[in-house]
Amino acid sequence: MARAGEIGTRLALGAIPARLARQFLTESVLLSVIAGLVGFVMGWCALKPILSLIPTQNIADEAEIHASPGAFAVSICSALLLGTLFGLAPVVFISRRSVTTNLQRGSHQVRTDQRGSRLRAGLVLLEMALALL
Repeated sequence: MARAGEIGTRLALGAIPARLARQFLTESVLLSVIAGLVGFVMGWCALKPILSLIPTQNIADEAEIHASPGAFAVSICSALLLGTLFGLAPVVFISRRSVTTNLQRGSHQVRTDQRGSRLRAGLVLLEMALALL
């Protein structure tokens, strides 16, 4: 919503919606992959301190707890999937609005509808929950 004026200006100057969609998807996927890598590295670094907090009687003797290539693949794949899903939100926003509406939205603050506000809050909450997971 904050970039509505920018989107309207780009569309008015002749940018095609597909190009803007690619830009939003690229930004979103790149940020999510970087976040996935940082999250994996932080989890890998925190593994030993977290395991030291767990009493030894709660861990079986044959249990081998370590970061694996499979965990890394799951981390990157989930980051790609979430980046793509959350990158599609601005694409839907672009496709459902006219150039004039986007330009007006950027020129002055228009009060958002309650449904859209709740939807955005829900998406942010979902994104934070999935990132924590």
